[in-house]
Amino acid sequence: MILKIPPNVNMAEGSIIALTKDDIFIGYAEVIMSTNEALMLSVDKKAIKTFNELFGEQIPFTIDLF
Repeated sequence: MILKIPPNVNMAEGSIIALTKDDIFIGYAEVIMSTNEALMLSVDKKAIKTFNELFGEQIPFTIDLF
């Protein structure tokens, strides 16, 4: 699964991001493309189920990068 999110100057191509939901680890994502306009993330299979639920049920969510 590929996600497009807003850009972040602290993230470069190849960066690995730990994904959490309610402070519980759900999987990893890798930055596969970083531009001034967006980050493209490749999400691992473990996290895909959670994202499918969020998208399927139209549940709002945020991705916070620190």
